[in-house]
Amino acid sequence: MLWFIKPVRFLVAALRDLNSPRRIAWAVALGMVVGLVPKDNLTAAALGTLLLTVRINLAAGTCTALACACLAAFCDPFTDRLGYALLTAPALTPYWNGLFQWPAAAWTGLNNTIVVGSLALGLWLFYPVYFLTSRGVRRLQERYGARLSERLQKYRLYQLLWGVDLSASWSWKR
Repeated sequence: MLWFIKPVRFLVAALRDLNSPRRIAWAVALGMVVGLVPKDNLTAAALGTLLLTVRINLAAGTCTALACACLAAFCDPFTDRLGYALLTAPALTPYWNGLFQWPAAAWTGLNNTIVVGSLALGLWLFYPVYFLTSRGVRRLQERYGARLSERLQKYRLYQLLWGVDLSASWSWKR
C-alpha cells in the first residue's frame, strides 16, 4: 500500500533543504542528457546507469529525464541534422573509423544521426543547465526553505511521508 510513498519522499527531499543545490543541479543536467538520448542503445543504458549510481538527487534526475524524454521527439529534426553534420565531418572521420572498429560499437547507436545529435545537444547544454539550476535552487532554498519546512511539519501527510511511525501516533486501547 505504501510503495508509492517512496518516490514522493524523494521528491519532497528535493524540495527541502536536505540536498545541496549542486547535487540537484547535477541531477537535472544529467537527467536532461539521459532524457534527450533515444533509449534503444548502449549509450542510453550507460547514461542511465550513471544517473542511478552517482550520488545526486535521484528524484530530480529521473523527473528531468522523463520530462526531457517527452520533449526529445520535438528535437529530433534538429538533432538529426546535427548528428549528420557530426558523422560526416571530415575532421571527425578518423575518430568514427576508430570507434566503429570496436566490436561493441554497433550497440552504442553512435552510427545513428539522432543518437549522436541528441548526445551532442545534451552535452552542449549540460553546463548551462547545471549553472542555471544551481542558481535557481539556491535562491529558492534561501527564500522559501525554512518557512516551507516549518509549515509542512504541521501536516499529517508530511509526517507520514517522512516516516513518522503511525503506531506511535495512534492510541492503542486494550
